[in-house]
Amino acid sequence: MLLAALESARAASGRIVLLSGEAGIGKSRLASEIAEIAAQKGSFAVLTGRGHPLHTGLAYAPIVAALRRHLTSLPDRDATEILRGLADLSRLLPDSRLPPCEPLGDPELERTRMFEAVADLIGRLAERTGVFLYVDDVHWADRGTVELLHFIGRTIADQRVMLLATYRSGEAEGPLRELAMAVRRNDPDAELILAPLSDTAVADLTRQLLGTDPTAELLRNVTVRAKGVPLFVTALVHSGQSRLRPERLPAIVRDVVVGRLHRLAARERRLLEIIAVAGDSGSEDVLHELWSGDDLDQTLRQLVIEGMIDEQAGRILSYRVAHPLYAEVAYAELTTAQRRALHAALATAIDRLHPDDVLSLAPHYRAAGALVDPARTIEVLASAGKRALRVGSGDEAMRYLEAAIAIARSTDDGARLAPLLGDLARAYQGLGKLDEAARALADGAAAAEEQGDSSQQSQLSYGWPCFVVPNAVARSRTLRRWIRWRSGKPLTPCISGWWPISGTAPPTSCVASPTK
Repeated sequence: MLLAALESARAASGRIVLLSGEAGIGKSRLASEIAEIAAQKGSFAVLTGRGHPLHTGLAYAPIVAALRRHLTSLPDRDATEILRGLADLSRLLPDSRLPPCEPLGDPELERTRMFEAVADLIGRLAERTGVFLYVDDVHWADRGTVELLHFIGRTIADQRVMLLATYRSGEAEGPLRELAMAVRRNDPDAELILAPLSDTAVADLTRQLLGTDPTAELLRNVTVRAKGVPLFVTALVHSGQSRLRPERLPAIVRDVVVGRLHRLAARERRLLEIIAVAGDSGSEDVLHELWSGDDLDQTLRQLVIEGMIDEQAGRILSYRVAHPLYAEVAYAELTTAQRRALHAALATAIDRLHPDDVLSLAPHYRAAGALVDPARTIEVLASAGKRALRVGSGDEAMRYLEAAIAIARSTDDGARLAPLLGDLARAYQGLGKLDEAARALADGAAAAEEQGDSSQQSQLSYGWPCFVVPNAVARSRTLRRWIRWRSGKPLTPCISGWWPISGTAPPTSCVASPTK
């Protein structure tokens, strides 16, 4: 089926295909093999992105990673030509080769234009060579990524494009469930569900892993415990244990993976933990910054040979734990103090190498606690929040801005507080949390007043920029709540969405009328 979809895409009949199954069933392995076939035939550019459990709220992260990695691999002249005229793409993917993008004053319109720019980019790439867009572990992706994949899937019918997305069965919720339903509705054959291995297949895999026939006791226990899941078969065989009590599946994962981790040499275990915490930030240059000693290459090679990590080729090599379950357990086995220390070290290393890479920096600064400079943490989290606002991800913006505000308050950084609260109000409003938006504005105005910042205080106390409230209904609802938070002071509404206190001179663009 997957090869047929690839051939269909080669003939300019684009397909979107979903690959699902339980954890460890082999989705990523199968999808990677199809990607290799697409690349080997030379008629497809392979763009790869992955969801990550630590980045579930990071807007569009898998798509950004896939596009950025491919564009950086192209000669500058080719990339510049491909990006020509795609100004709206800069909302998602900051790149000096993109033309500037002016705000439109309507978040939904900006988001639509951004989606169209991504689809146009993929179309341009497909004109040069076919495009194989592979997004792994979509169940960990944010809502925006899933919706963007759906949008792309509806634009590739007559293009040399194949879009392959994998996800865990039972974890398709919200937008991912809607995507799966829409894909199946349009093409009943567009989803491949991987089933567990038969007992015969488990025996064959066990024999292959051992290089000899297994004992009856080992095969019986592996068959019972693994339940046909290739990852668990592999892990149990490598554990060398034959007498195991049947337990629930999550316990199997932890027991097997922890046993595998404990058998690693100390340096190998340490490097695996760093890569697990790094997530998508485990590039070769970052690892060199963190690693002490001259055995990094040797240790990486050993982990690759043992099947614990995967090497991802590109202009800069990067590494990931071979299976998400190993990464999850390795991360969970660390103490809170150990996790924070590694996040702090990663934040520092990435900051030295790529100080503008907010997408990589923000998760680590946020998770590092008090081990990193609070002023820099606020700066990074604020930038991440603004980025999320630009791409219309209110949930992500809220999380990063709330974290930045908490640090600003705990460190008495009043100068940053007012603008942060203003941005938080925008995030709340976009999520429909209008009472919280009004409260954030009131708090921001008070913070600005305390700092003596009359300009910021005026904006937050007396008005709200029109782009925050995109339609009349929302303005009306927001105004009612704003009135409550202004202690009943009468306000003058403005058609542009800016509301000065009654008695002040409104801007000439306003058509004002008193309100009670």
